[in-house]
Amino acid sequence: MDNQQQDASCSTVKTEQDTNVEEQTKTTQQNTQPASNQRKAWFTNERLNLFLALCAIIISAASFYATYLQANAAERQVKAAT
Repeated sequence: MDNQQQDASCSTVKTEQDTNVEEQTKTTQQNTQPASNQRKAWFTNERLNLFLALCAIIISAASFYATYLQANAAERQVKAAT
C-alpha cells in the first residue's frame, strides 16, 4: 500500500506542477495579448523627432522667403533713390 500511496502522491505533485505550468503559460499569454490590443501612443520618439524636423524645415523655408523679400525691397529702394 505504501507504493500505491507514493504513486498517488507523485501523480498529485505532477498534476499540481502541470497546473502551475499551464497557469504560467496563460499569464504570459495574457501579459502579451493586451500589449497588442492596447492603443499605441501617437507621439513616439521617432514621430516626435520627425515632427520637430519638419517644423524646423518649414521655419527655415519661411525665413529664407522673408529674407528674399526683404532683399528685393532693399534693392528696389536703392534703384528708386538713384
